[in-house]
Amino acid sequence: MADGDPLATFDALYRAACDERDAAAVHALWSTDPDTVMWGSEEDERAHGPEEVRALLEAVVASPSELGFEWEEREQHVEGDVCWINARGTLYVNGEATPYRVTAVLVRRDGAWRWHTHSGSEPN
Repeated sequence: MADGDPLATFDALYRAACDERDAAAVHALWSTDPDTVMWGSEEDERAHGPEEVRALLEAVVASPSELGFEWEEREQHVEGDVCWINARGTLYVNGEATPYRVTAVLVRRDGAWRWHTHSGSEPN
């Protein structure tokens, strides 16, 4: 598990969701805090709280589309038990590429970095 390095936890989420399609591994990377939030780049990709986040992530994992991300730039800032990461790269859906940006907030829980907030966008 990617417990010691926030960027490793960041990468592990996309690997588990897109490459491995492993819902259990994806869920293990998320905080169970009641105020977790996941916003994707589509208007209907919004989830608040652990149960909604779980459902949205399960939909991503179950998607019939081939999904992948390639990050060209990732910047992180750690302050205590909180880390925020801003990343810029490319989202691949069934081989078609589009620019993608994400801001992630990770929190350290019991010594492990866990996703708390995901906000993604496909800039024009």
